[in-house]
Amino acid sequence: MTVEGLVESMTRLADFMDKTSLAEQGREIRALGVEILKEKTEGHIEAVKPLVAKVTGYFWGWGGGLFDVAFSEESESIPEGMTADSASATYNALLDNMFFNLLFWDTEKEKALRTHEEMIARYRRHWDEKREEFLKEHPEAAELPWDYMPMGFYFHWNPEWFKEWSDLSKLPVDGMRRDD
Repeated sequence: MTVEGLVESMTRLADFMDKTSLAEQGREIRALGVEILKEKTEGHIEAVKPLVAKVTGYFWGWGGGLFDVAFSEESESIPEGMTADSASATYNALLDNMFFNLLFWDTEKEKALRTHEEMIARYRRHWDEKREEFLKEHPEAAELPWDYMPMGFYFHWNPEWFKEWSDLSKLPVDGMRRDD
């Protein structure tokens, strides 16, 4: 993965956000991407690091920052020609891709994919264990659907876990801002 891959994913997300009530945040994300790319192009890698760290700020917040967004018919922010479900699915896929590129902003693609797959498996095992514990106390919940939340949704609760195995460990800690 590369800084360019991160910026590309930021731009794709911002392009989608332009069609919603999130356009202002989309402009901020796009501007940050432009700044990151400018510093990278000029060879200022040390200036890139705090900018990439700033991207983590989009994943802080009550339930995962930008992962808190859900589209509904009532919100009137669904892009033309989409349903609430398709808008949410598209948005979440773009956001998940941006989070992946953030995690591996400085790692070769094949290694990044292998590491990510390992961590997804570990993440799912952890949540399966939590669900089993919950079902022991609440067996009536066994019929409820069980979907995995995007891994980035949980970043703000335990950023240290992410830093253990990703490129986030290469970023200045004080540059990772919290909005909650």
